[in-house]
Amino acid sequence: MNTKILLIAFASTLLCTSFVLEFKQHGLEREILSANQQCESWLTQLQAQYAVQPARIVKAATTPRTITAPEKEDIKPAIDIEQLASYSHRVQAVSHKYEFLLLTAQLDADDKKLLRRLLVRRERLENTVILAEQNGSDIITELEYQLYEVEDQLQILIADPLDYQRYNFLRNKQL
Repeated sequence: MNTKILLIAFASTLLCTSFVLEFKQHGLEREILSANQQCESWLTQLQAQYAVQPARIVKAATTPRTITAPEKEDIKPAIDIEQLASYSHRVQAVSHKYEFLLLTAQLDADDKKLLRRLLVRRERLENTVILAEQNGSDIITELEYQLYEVEDQLQILIADPLDYQRYNFLRNKQL
């Protein structure tokens, strides 16, 4: 008798569980359907909003533009952003780039200040080397030598292998 009651209770529990799961499944299907409809409406709104702009871009790209002699003289070489940015902005940008390294480096406070100065100098030299390469300057080798010196100083300063690995990872990121 007890086994029959247990079997009936077990069967009714399974039946209730299957109804609950089926109800939840239907609820999820309805949520997915409504989310899909909302995404489609957003997509149609975006397509309507940007439908005019591609036509303008294509039209502008298909019409060739010729540069006259006076306009050629007005065109200036690339602007050196380093000259426009103040030292505090460069320090702030480098601090953001290397923030994780500066917070977790196994260095005392004075060495962290030296690390920050070396990182700022490294980023400035790297940017100067890139601009010199673009302009075809003759001082590229001297700038690269200075960059290698700063890299050597950083390698000596960052003695912890994990910190140096973090530095290697972060130095290839954009500023």
